[in-house]
Amino acid sequence: MAFESAEQFDRAAKKSVKESGRDPGTAYREMLRDRFLCRVFGGADGKFVLKGGSGLLARIPDARATKDIDFATSSRESAETALQALNALAARDLGDFCSFRLTDSEESLDENGYSRLLKLRYASFIGDEEKDPILIDLSLDCSTTLPPELVSPANRVRIEGVETCDYLAYPLPDQLADKLCAIMELQPGGWPSSRMKDLVDVVTYATHEGFSLRQLATAIESECGKRGMAVPKRFEAPSIWRPRFADFAKRNGVSRDFATFDAAVKLAAGFFDPALSESAAGDAEWSCTDLGWRRTS
Repeated sequence: MAFESAEQFDRAAKKSVKESGRDPGTAYREMLRDRFLCRVFGGADGKFVLKGGSGLLARIPDARATKDIDFATSSRESAETALQALNALAARDLGDFCSFRLTDSEESLDENGYSRLLKLRYASFIGDEEKDPILIDLSLDCSTTLPPELVSPANRVRIEGVETCDYLAYPLPDQLADKLCAIMELQPGGWPSSRMKDLVDVVTYATHEGFSLRQLATAIESECGKRGMAVPKRFEAPSIWRPRFADFAKRNGVSRDFATFDAAVKLAAGFFDPALSESAAGDAEWSCTDLGWRRTS
């Protein structure tokens, strides 16, 4: 169907949100993000890749909620070139009366200081009515060992008559390698990582997705090299997280079986350690059902 007014689209969106059975506020915000993402990925130029929490939600809809959208450029770009391209995509007319206008941009480095980062804010509108903003972290220096993956978003609010598309997502082995390093890398000054959310995400991925051991090991070696850190001998997480982890995990939908710090670390170690072993040979597949590696060669 063709929408004749912003009000008609908004009514259809709210009806679909209600029918989804999800929290209305969360589902409505995800609907707006999806309209933005369909502009970006429907442009078909492959310049941007979805990563982080938004990529996780696209694969596993009951995963940890996130306030922003994490993108990476598919190749190294200047901040000016990347922002110009993203603005052009965000301005595409998809007949839904949604519009997105850049209101703030700031260039910085990520928290470990090795990758350039653009922090962006887009005001979002349906017709003339302003909605919640779209907040974006855009990494300009990422590279992956595998091509991006097309993902049909599992968290999409289905609205009849709107133009949609799949998302181009960061490949899973590279995403997990990034999370391993984020957990284990020391911050400037020698402080342990504060990214407890990444341990939650590792548990979520390990209990929902399959992986190739060889691909994971290659991705970890590459990510450690980019960060200038040695490949760890075994997985560890900062013990300072222990007192707070259970409450955080519970709030973010982690299964009761892995909602304690020790249980989560044990699962993550079982997942990562074979990929960190110098003696590992051949390949294996991770079973998210059995929560273990199965040798394939």
